[in-house]
Amino acid sequence: MSFNRGFIVSLSVFAMFVFSVAAAPFEWHHISSFKTADILILDTDNNLLGATLTPYSRFNLIDDKKEATPIAYLNSSVEFDSVANVSDLAIHPVDNQYIFVGSFTDGVVRLKNGKKDFVFDNTNSPLKRDWGCSAQGLCFDKDGNLWVATGYNTQPVLMMLPADKVLENSVTSDWVIPDLPAFNFQVDGKVNTIDDIVIVTSSDYRCGILLYNSSTGISIHLTSFIDSDLFRFEPDYIYKMFADSRGRLWCLTSSGIFYINDISDFLESPNSVVIRPKINRDDSTMLADHALKGVDVVDMTEDMLGQLYFATRDEGVYILNNDCSKIIGHFSTDNSSLTTDNIRSILADVLNKTIYVGTVSGLFRIDVEASNSSLNISEIKIYPNPVKPGYNGLVTVDSIVDNTVVKILDTVGNNILSATSTGSKVTLNPSQLSAGIYNVLITTPDGHSKIIGKLMIIR
Repeated sequence: MSFNRGFIVSLSVFAMFVFSVAAAPFEWHHISSFKTADILILDTDNNLLGATLTPYSRFNLIDDKKEATPIAYLNSSVEFDSVANVSDLAIHPVDNQYIFVGSFTDGVVRLKNGKKDFVFDNTNSPLKRDWGCSAQGLCFDKDGNLWVATGYNTQPVLMMLPADKVLENSVTSDWVIPDLPAFNFQVDGKVNTIDDIVIVTSSDYRCGILLYNSSTGISIHLTSFIDSDLFRFEPDYIYKMFADSRGRLWCLTSSGIFYINDISDFLESPNSVVIRPKINRDDSTMLADHALKGVDVVDMTEDMLGQLYFATRDEGVYILNNDCSKIIGHFSTDNSSLTTDNIRSILADVLNKTIYVGTVSGLFRIDVEASNSSLNISEIKIYPNPVKPGYNGLVTVDSIVDNTVVKILDTVGNNILSATSTGSKVTLNPSQLSAGIYNVLITTPDGHSKIIGKLMIIR
């Protein structure tokens, strides 16, 4: 199975940064605050590559070998060439020195060790040059073929360069153009593959998805779907597709999420059922709501425990269990070191148990495991705890550093109460807290966050 995880943005100048991935404690690390992290991918050596738009006209390196915030725009012997109007990014599946960059105007640029090696444009590919050669989405399939989603009705919707031609200076006749139904889109086209099935999506209004079986030549264009309640719905915008470890193909939309168990079913029957997972209400009604209903979900990833992380356009990051029947957590500016709730990309490094979160205000990193924190929490005290019936005083969090933010969170991560310490302690008024168990989260002045314990309220 092959699945490209780049998030496509329509912006003007592109920069790339390279991280040497290292494990981190369960704390939020604000890795970089100087650029938007729009595309995050791991190469075959497990190095993190991030792509973003900056005012600069060349690629750049960032050193992330230390815990400290990396240095931007290092004076390096490797200076990457500029690529304008970047749309997507893909790494050669065998040779990491080759990076392929899609452009809304300049076709596909092949980089070798950071230098422009070859450009696939209207002179040597089926791309047409009207106001520019639009190559909006890129991915490699399981056989090493390069698929390109183009956009604009003057060009082929989809084209493929065979694996044995990908690293050559190919010509137009080397490319394969499938015979596909009309699927005209203007911006944000993406292409992904699952086995022999190629999937083209676009976040154009109600554009839907295009499926193409490269072995049989069968294709279908879907704009509406039927869920397990036999309700037909039509998402306004489908931003991205994601294949998880259980083989489910997730559709991330402007109004929530749904998944397809077997994408090949739709090539035989366009009325196949999709699943919109539900979360039971925590009340006596026994009713359930669609998971992340109405939420603008733009990206997702899966950690080594099978937990699912959803990046949203304006609500931060949601974490759900594997069947999406329960919200495990919800991180936002209210209860983490995030400086914005506008998330652009999210990626799990399963090997190092790390989650990377790209936002409009930089790149963040958290660790899935909470075992070895660099924060010394052994001496931090929360008292009184539990808070018993009849107690009308304050709760104190003691033995913390000056200017530490302390937040009381409910079980799904909503910020209920917060205060900032003056000196080594802070007090909070628990009178507004209902009976229950709450998490106590601290964020130190250097930006590290950690759940330090639980607070029990007995009424």
